[in-house]
Amino acid sequence: MSLRETSCMLPDVFKNPVQRIMLMANGNLQRVLSAYYNLPVSVEVVYNAPEPSDKPGMPVRYSRDINLVCNRRV
Repeated sequence: MSLRETSCMLPDVFKNPVQRIMLMANGNLQRVLSAYYNLPVSVEVVYNAPEPSDKPGMPVRYSRDINLVCNRRV
């Protein structure tokens, strides 16, 4: 492999290209799916709540559940 080449081999169970895209997206899945489908992708928040913490002064973590909606499909 050269410096201009990258690769990530995933197990054979991930046959669908969209599954592989979802696994490899690093925080930009909404933008990547929008580019793939050439359609807007919106975020529908299902659940969003802060997680309890016993460490004062640490950043707050949230537990979230969302749907990504593209062309009226989740």
